[in-house]
Amino acid sequence: DEYLRQALPPHAIDDLKPRVRRAKQLLARHPQYKNWKAKVRIISKGQAMIPPSVNVGVLKAVNQALFDGLQFTVEYRMRGKSDYKQFDVNPVGLLVRDGILSLVSTRADKSTPRMQQLHLHRMRNPELTTNPVRIPPGFKFEEYLQQGNVQYKLTAGPVELELLVDKVVADTLSESGLSKDQRIESESEPDGRIRVRATVADTLDLRGWIKSYGPLVEVAGPPVLRDQIAGEIRKASELYAR
Repeated sequence: DEYLRQALPPHAIDDLKPRVRRAKQLLARHPQYKNWKAKVRIISKGQAMIPPSVNVGVLKAVNQALFDGLQFTVEYRMRGKSDYKQFDVNPVGLLVRDGILSLVSTRADKSTPRMQQLHLHRMRNPELTTNPVRIPPGFKFEEYLQQGNVQYKLTAGPVELELLVDKVVADTLSESGLSKDQRIESESEPDGRIRVRATVADTLDLRGWIKSYGPLVEVAGPPVLRDQIAGEIRKASELYAR
């Protein structure tokens, strides 16, 4: 139930409590299940971070607004700022990513709606309204996610990524690919590296993944991405050369 708390509205969790309690009692009777919880964990890949705390009232209001399809008013603080600004929110979908809760939404007071991600830990004093949510025509939450919009997109469209990678990286990508159209060349390059091609969204996550492999991954294309990655690596090298 600790994972359900992040994905279900509080009143749904309350409704499930008797069933969860009963399930725990039944499992406790069987020795093979008794310690199962201590043997299974869901963790994130990469450096573990301590997630920020979210006000219970904020979480309850956001979930209720999503569940009932209503707008709500909230005070929100932008990253790095100390002051709060109040506005009305059109909630569309809730994301749980590495312990951080984010609301995909639009500003209800804007004539031209633009999808944004509001972190719940930066909200305070939410108040539900009676105004129904207005979702932009044709918008689909799942498509929004698949297009890489929650991964800090740096360019509008997808890019045809071409990499030269060490065999260790190629083996990893053969098991867990970058995209559905990923292609790994069967013949290696003269220097032993392997060429990989994939259509991906140009995101901050992608660039972080590329740089995390250091000399094991080289961007061969597109040229603009290659130059930008090279520039970032040069700047980092200059810092360490001081």
